[in-house]
Amino acid sequence: MKLSCEKMTLAKKVLAEVRKLFKQKLVKEMKPKQYAFLGAYDNGREQGFSIETIGDDLNVRKVWFSECRSSDEIVVWSEKGRYLLDKSQGHWFKKPRSAAQYIAAYLIRQVDPPVEE
Repeated sequence: MKLSCEKMTLAKKVLAEVRKLFKQKLVKEMKPKQYAFLGAYDNGREQGFSIETIGDDLNVRKVWFSECRSSDEIVVWSEKGRYLLDKSQGHWFKKPRSAAQYIAAYLIRQVDPPVEE
């Protein structure tokens, strides 16, 4: 996968903020014990990063974040479940710190994406 550094600038800022939050306190708050995996992604229009966590209960949470293709905002897609299905929810943020706070809270199970009915 060939990633454009230009398109990754905003995603890198969000990732730096997420790392700060994890170093400060989040690792202690992750319950049950979870493992996190970091990756890059490219959906053809947006390029960014993904973070996936899996806990002892086998429930998976995954987020993808990048600069939105049609604006300067940050888009964060989130998904959860024992098996990830294509039912992700999008959230838009203007500042990297705000996006990072949502990502961190979501990964340590303090917030959930809205449920589609």
